[in-house]
Amino acid sequence: MSVASLIRAVDTGTVDQVGVGSPRRRGAFARLLRDRVALGAGVFLLLLVVLLLLAPLIAPADPAAVDTDIGLAGPSWAHPLGTDILGRDLVSRILYGGRVSVLMTLTASAGITIVGLTMGVATGLMGGRFDALVMRSVEIIQAVPMLIIAMVAIGLLGRGPDKLVLVFVAVGWPGYTRVIRGATLALRERRYVEASRALGATRFRVMLFHLVPNLAGPATVLSTLDLGRILLGLTALSFLGFGVQPPHPEWGRMIADARPYFYLAPRQLVIPGLVVSIFGLAVNLFGDGLRDALDVKVGKP
Repeated sequence: MSVASLIRAVDTGTVDQVGVGSPRRRGAFARLLRDRVALGAGVFLLLLVVLLLLAPLIAPADPAAVDTDIGLAGPSWAHPLGTDILGRDLVSRILYGGRVSVLMTLTASAGITIVGLTMGVATGLMGGRFDALVMRSVEIIQAVPMLIIAMVAIGLLGRGPDKLVLVFVAVGWPGYTRVIRGATLALRERRYVEASRALGATRFRVMLFHLVPNLAGPATVLSTLDLGRILLGLTALSFLGFGVQPPHPEWGRMIADARPYFYLAPRQLVIPGLVVSIFGLAVNLFGDGLRDALDVKVGKP
């Protein structure tokens, strides 16, 4: 390989895999399309997101409109899934509540992935005391159950969806950091990283242009597989009253509000619970297919 070719390969991070790249990505996409289970889960998630985005157009009623005269009413043309104790339309509240729940989940996942990827690459590349300090912090945070830390932190910071997402990011990044750090320790010994260093690249350049792009795939798979767990955690905390406050709808809050009336109208609790469960299952199935298509091996965060 000539010096000019080496420099180009170093800049693109492909010394060990010259000639790969776009065809490999197309092959991964083709494998994903052949996985009917993952494809079906992906289509379901896409349709669900579209429905949530179109909630203002397709919702039968205002999700906060109260009409106690039709409290706990059964399904009808006006209210396809019935109403809650205050006469609020259940379909509308599921749609609008889903917008909040999914947005919180995606925001928390993005924050956890960014922080975990950054810290994992930095610790794996730099090593030394910084690595030791970060990994000891990871072990301390992971030694305590996430929900307990989140409940204590929210109790100190106050309730609300923004604080709930912030706390989830603060307690969720250590698992990602551990996985990404292990991958970084393997990647930093590759020839293209060594060649980049030999050409005078700084640690920041190596991390930004060579390690992060190669770790984007595993990080994406890891975050996709973890979406269901994040949703369940956020829903559980909202169920306990730490998230969205009434009268605003949210899946966890809806389940909590419906609990006292389970024997009178079980659909109020069962339907939001099924939506959360099916969403989590679909995310996991799609994440499994994405992992297999990209041929990425990641551990549990």
